[in-house]
Amino acid sequence: MRAYDLIAPGSLEWAKLPAMIQAAIPGLILSPFLGGSEVNGFINTSPRPDGTRHVAIYLYDFECADPTCPLEHFRGVIHRVAPLLTPAQESAMALAIGEAPGKILTNANPAAAEALLRASGFEDQDGPLRLD
Repeated sequence: MRAYDLIAPGSLEWAKLPAMIQAAIPGLILSPFLGGSEVNGFINTSPRPDGTRHVAIYLYDFECADPTCPLEHFRGVIHRVAPLLTPAQESAMALAIGEAPGKILTNANPAAAEALLRASGFEDQDGPLRLD
């Protein structure tokens, strides 16, 4: 699974995220309510103590139609491999979501990204900081 993490403004309407991302990246399906019975991934969000909202987009790198799959979120949903995103698509996704000013996470500076995550209330055992 591939994960993309963003820190968005707290005013983000999280229920609209799948449609926003799918509009920015045509062909990517993140909600069975918007694309039928097949999805390429899912989204988790959490409000942070500093007033922002952490957004994690998880894209499948495997296919699964097993109804007993532990990753199944809705009955009858088939997991399809997500396309590899180009840098332009990654940028379009971030633009569609709207990153919080001054809180841009980047792989170019992992220490700064970790500091931003910790400043927004994440601790060692929390998903964005776990390496396992």
